[in-house]
Amino acid sequence: MSRLPCEEITLEQFQSMAEEQLGLLPAHFRDALQNVVIVVERQAGEEQLAALDLDAPDELLGLYQGEPLPSRGSGYSGQLPDVIHLYMDAIIQYSRQGNKLLPEAIREVLMHEIGHHFGLSDADMTDVPGD
Repeated sequence: MSRLPCEEITLEQFQSMAEEQLGLLPAHFRDALQNVVIVVERQAGEEQLAALDLDAPDELLGLYQGEPLPSRGSGYSGQLPDVIHLYMDAIIQYSRQGNKLLPEAIREVLMHEIGHHFGLSDADMTDVPGD
């Protein structure tokens, strides 16, 4: 786990931290993420923000793009991987505001986006104990 000040963390270091958090998941969850790619970006783009009716990049910590597992039919195959976007600047800000260690903040956002992969809505996840 990096102890660098958040301002000094590179995209590559942040990506490594995200992969480390992913590696801590139970095997049955990791197995269900075989065709999911984790992409770290500094912030969400204007197109992504507009599609979600958001005004500022710090409003979006992560984004799942793909076909949730429960929605996949028997003919689902040969598709490009689903993508979980993690927005580094917003997650760093979130960790500071919530007085959280950065790996903890990354884990929370990652778990939220993985929830979407499993078909959970934002409302479903607000009802989960411990969320």
